[in-house]
Amino acid sequence: MKEKIFSLGILLLCITMLSGTFSGCTPSSSGGPASSSPSSATAVAGKQAVTNVTFWYSMGGLGEKALQKMIDDFNSSQSDIHVDAKYEGSYTDAMNKLKNSIKGGQLPDVVQLGDESTRFMMENKSVLPLQNLIDAEKYDLSTLEPNILAFYSLGGKLYSMPFNNSTPILYYNKDLFRAAGLDPENPPKTMDELIAAGKKISKKDAKGNLQVSGCEINNSDINEWLFSEWMCLQGLPFANNDNGRSQRSTAVAYDQNGGGLKILQKLLEVQKSGTASSAKTINDIFGRFASGQSAMMLSSSAGLYTVLTTIGSTFEVGTGPMPSISAGDKGGISVGGAALWMMDTKDSDRQKAAFEFIKFMTSPEQQAYWCGQTGYFPVTTKSYDLPEMKQLLSEKPQFKAAIDQLHKSSPQNQGVLIGTFPELTQQYEDVINKVLSGEWTPEEGIKNAAGQANKTIAEYNENNPLD
Repeated sequence: MKEKIFSLGILLLCITMLSGTFSGCTPSSSGGPASSSPSSATAVAGKQAVTNVTFWYSMGGLGEKALQKMIDDFNSSQSDIHVDAKYEGSYTDAMNKLKNSIKGGQLPDVVQLGDESTRFMMENKSVLPLQNLIDAEKYDLSTLEPNILAFYSLGGKLYSMPFNNSTPILYYNKDLFRAAGLDPENPPKTMDELIAAGKKISKKDAKGNLQVSGCEINNSDINEWLFSEWMCLQGLPFANNDNGRSQRSTAVAYDQNGGGLKILQKLLEVQKSGTASSAKTINDIFGRFASGQSAMMLSSSAGLYTVLTTIGSTFEVGTGPMPSISAGDKGGISVGGAALWMMDTKDSDRQKAAFEFIKFMTSPEQQAYWCGQTGYFPVTTKSYDLPEMKQLLSEKPQFKAAIDQLHKSSPQNQGVLIGTFPELTQQYEDVINKVLSGEWTPEEGIKNAAGQANKTIAEYNENNPLD
C-alpha cells in the first residue's frame, strides 16, 4: 500500500528508499545499534533503576541518521528510561521477525511498521492499542493531524501512533520547463497535462533515440501505492465494505466502479506517448532526473531531502501535488508511511515508558526536525508554529507540496485496510506490467487483478477468523 514502493519516473517512480530515505518502506541499512534484552529495569549501583524500552525500526540512510539523533536526544533528556534501538531491515523484514517473535513470546516494546500491515496489526492480540494508554492518561490528540489519525483508527480507537508519513508528489525540473516554454510555477495537475508537458520537453537525437524524457513509465517495479492513491483521488473505494473499515473487506471494488480501468488505460496512454525512456529501476530513474535527462518523477515526499541534497544547485527542483487521473476527480489523498506500534508485553512499567518515548518522538519539536531531515510531514499541527519549521518552509518551499496536499484532503480519505495487502502487491504489479507490455488489454488486466486479489482476500479471511 502507501509508500511501499512504487515506481514512476515521471509517472511511476519506485519509491524504495533512495539512499535509504525515499520512504520508510523498503529501506536499506547496514544496521543500527544492537538492542539489549527487554528486561524491565536495570539497576546501577548508587543510581535508581532505569526502564529499558526495546525499539525496532526500519529506516536506513539519512532517515536512520536523523532517527538515531532523536533517540539519543530522548535518552539524554531524562534518566528514567533508556531506549535500545535496533534496525530490523525493511518493513517486510520487521513484520516477519515480529510474527516469529509473537509465536516465541519475546516482543519488542515498540516497532515501526509500514501502513500495509495496519489491518493485520489491528486484529492481532499481541498488540496493545494505543487508545488504552491515551484514555488512561487523558492524552490530548487534538493537535495531531486528523487526516493522519484517521488512517490508523478504526471504530473510534487509535491503534498506533503515526510517525513517518508522506504522500506521493510530483518532482519536476523547473529549468527544463522554462526551456520548453512551460510555466515553471504551474506543474501538471492531471495525467493529461503531464503527458502534454512531457511531449513538449522530450528531445530525440538524429536517430530518434530519446535524449531527454518527459513522462516516464517504469515497467518493472510498479506496486500498489500509486494505484490505491489514484483510486482515492477519484473518490472511489479500492475495496468493498468502505475499504475494509466498516467491516473486513471480502473483495476489491476497483473492478466494479470503473476506477481501476481508468488507471490502467491512462498508464497505457503514457506508455504510448513516446516520451518515456527505457529506465526500469529507481536508481536509473532518479539518475536520469538528477542529471537532467528526465523532467519529472512521481514519488514519495519522504525522499525530498535526499532529492534536494543530491541535486543541489544543478537545477531548480519544483514540487507539486500528485496528478489526478481525470480533471473532474474530486477525491483526496491518503497518507503513506509508517506508525509506531506498542506490543502487549504485560509489563506496565515498560508500557508506560514506551508511551513516553512515543510522545517524545511525535512532539512538535521532534517532528519539525524529522520533516526537515527527510520530507515526511509533521504529524502534529503544532510543529508549524515553531520558528525552525517556518524557516524551513520559507527557505525550501518544495516541502509545501505534500503538506498542502494533505491539508486539502478530507479525513474521509482514510485509505485501505486489508489484512493481506502485502500479498496483493505483487499480484497486480504483474498485472499492470502485462498490460503495459501489451500482453493484456486494460480490461483483461483489471479482470485478472481482481480475480487474483479476491481469491487471496478470501483465503486470508478464512485462515484468520475473527473472534
